[in-house]
Amino acid sequence: MRLIVAFLVFFAAAPALAVSGKVVLLELGASFSDEAWPAAEVRTEAELTAVGFEVVRVSGVAREDVERREELESAAAKQDAVAALSIRRVTRDRAVEFWIADSVTGKISVRRVPSRQLQSPDAASLTGLHIVELLRASLLELQIMPPERAKAAPPVVQKLVELPQATSSEPGPSRISVGVAAAGAVTQGGLGPTLGPLVRLRLRLVSRLGLDVEASTSILQRRLEREGVRASVDAALARGRFWLEPWSSSRWS
Repeated sequence: MRLIVAFLVFFAAAPALAVSGKVVLLELGASFSDEAWPAAEVRTEAELTAVGFEVVRVSGVAREDVERREELESAAAKQDAVAALSIRRVTRDRAVEFWIADSVTGKISVRRVPSRQLQSPDAASLTGLHIVELLRASLLELQIMPPERAKAAPPVVQKLVELPQATSSEPGPSRISVGVAAAGAVTQGGLGPTLGPLVRLRLRLVSRLGLDVEASTSILQRRLEREGVRASVDAALARGRFWLEPWSSSRWS
């Protein structure tokens, strides 16, 4: 029973989804120059802007972990933002910490990376990319949320986590289609011409893969007589083939 109650309380207390596409970036340079990494903050802002977020810079003043969490949550709430984040150098441990308060899914993520892994000339740029991926990983929880809650997320978030887009009012491709036509042919071997209905069945197995089946028969019955043996022959034909639709160019854009 305790587990059930905790589960319900968790979702009852879940924050409402952000309605804007903002991300708050806490700058530490003004308050804690020993912890700040301005170059990484600049690159992080550039990477977030590139994927469609509006970045709002705010000065961070909290140093302790508990206060830092509260500061991030408060900054995101005030800006009605998707998330708030900060980049912190931990000199005594020779590490860098990435803090992300995700107001969409209601959690805080902290990732610590040893400084020796950030010694390359491109370390600041790589940090910006890494933070975008951390934010995306946090937001992926939207994929298992109720559809009405996930669809309330800003468009930039839905695009980042590749949520299914709203369906068009126009009907999509049918999974099964049937067609009927007339078919005729001239056969070899003394059977003569054939004439009859042709039935085509198209079955869409998955989104871009399907199976076509055709079947026809002749309404003209043919008689054969060879070496004193007479027989009536009905001509029928069936065939099938798989088909695959190519990806549209927009998928790769």
